[in-house]
Amino acid sequence: MTTQTVKPTRLVNTIHALLERFRNELTGARQATRTQLIQFLARHLEISEDAAGKLFDDLRQAGVIVRGDEPLTDASLPDRNDQQWSIHAGEDNDSVIRLESQLRPTKDVVRETQALDLLRRAIANRATDVHLDPFGDETEVRFRIDGRLEHYCRLSESIGEQLISQLKVLANLDPSEPFHPHEGRLELPIALSEYHVRITTTPVVSGEAVALRILRREQILRPLDSLGLNPVLLAQVRELLCHGEGMLLVSGPSGAGKTTTLYSLVHHLDDGHKNIVTIEDPVEYLVPGMAQLQIDPKHDLSFAAGLRTALRMDADVMLLSEIRDAETAAAAMRASSSGKYVFSTFHTRDAASVVTGMRDLQVDDRSLASNLRAIVAQRLVRRICKHCGSTRPLHDDESARFTTNGITPPEHVPVAVGCNVCQQTGYRERIGVFEIAVVTSEIAAAIEGGKSEHELRELLRNSGTSSLMSDGLQKVCDGITTLEEIAALSCL
Repeated sequence: MTTQTVKPTRLVNTIHALLERFRNELTGARQATRTQLIQFLARHLEISEDAAGKLFDDLRQAGVIVRGDEPLTDASLPDRNDQQWSIHAGEDNDSVIRLESQLRPTKDVVRETQALDLLRRAIANRATDVHLDPFGDETEVRFRIDGRLEHYCRLSESIGEQLISQLKVLANLDPSEPFHPHEGRLELPIALSEYHVRITTTPVVSGEAVALRILRREQILRPLDSLGLNPVLLAQVRELLCHGEGMLLVSGPSGAGKTTTLYSLVHHLDDGHKNIVTIEDPVEYLVPGMAQLQIDPKHDLSFAAGLRTALRMDADVMLLSEIRDAETAAAAMRASSSGKYVFSTFHTRDAASVVTGMRDLQVDDRSLASNLRAIVAQRLVRRICKHCGSTRPLHDDESARFTTNGITPPEHVPVAVGCNVCQQTGYRERIGVFEIAVVTSEIAAAIEGGKSEHELRELLRNSGTSSLMSDGLQKVCDGITTLEEIAALSCL
């Protein structure tokens, strides 16, 4: 270990990154002693504690670290004059450091920590997506909360550009390339390690737009009984997962929760005795115990090629993020007919239309009928806020909606009110609305016989399959959501 003094002027970025890392590794009040920080610097810079102590003093002299009762000054390290770290003197010589980076009010500079602050604010608001959209001389920041895009704030053009640049740096993307689309994953500090954040950038007329997708680890592998399946549907799903082979498709539009359901289904099968391989574009969730393949067209790794690779890897269960083309559909059918259990998604309106979609991809009816085990169609609706939700009498003209779907109309239905907890929306969090079509021998015969989508839909209803609408209306009866939320399903 070297004992030379490290000059802070040579380690500007490293020092600030280490201070940020040290702060994020702390818990509680985020306080530490001078000795703890010196030991941290010595360990990570591979210098002696004496040299780290000298570095600490140099940082104080340079204005990077200041006492908590000292005013912010213009003194700082070259090229990084936007950040200071405040310390509070203790009763002895071992000062207590309050690890809070502070932005100098005289500087219009965005720091890496401000990009992290944006993420923390988004997470605090339960946002699943963050959008930064330049327009004129401003950048609008919007959060998607419970499926709705909400305005958050506006930034000046310069601040917006620098914030986007810092986000790209966190994702190891080149900030000097604003004229090409980019995708990546943010590298987050330990304090945010329970989150996965994907970034997508694209050039637009006014500059560079950015979309962030925020995924929380605990929401990735959710137990089946937390998805919103009623007891009957939950029992059906658990029975389906006992098959061990064939194909199960999850259907719905983008943002309907298909990927979450897909992972929950596969995770239910992960008993430690199965080889689970996923083929994704992109890999949304990093899951221990699963071999995850990222589609890479530049290296000829398509969905179909990934499925062939998974077969060679002796996979028992395969998760395919989406069936997009005829080649992928054919490969998925071959895998499901060879004793593997294949799970994938499809962008269609309901269960019956999945069959039409697979036919459009040149999958023959016989193969589809023999390998398809079930179709799960789903949507997401907002839950009524438990803190302010109220009820109202059911109107006469609303009763027919229930009776048409075989449900006894309730006397009262939930109504959204709004409070501080739900940010005056009347709703908080979302829940799934489901249709599960089990491919029985009767349904399989209809598929093999070439029955039309309309005929299949009627057959499913006559066989007792609950529709998306009926499941949604039942959730209204149960006080979970409102008729206004279910109205979006009225076109089904």
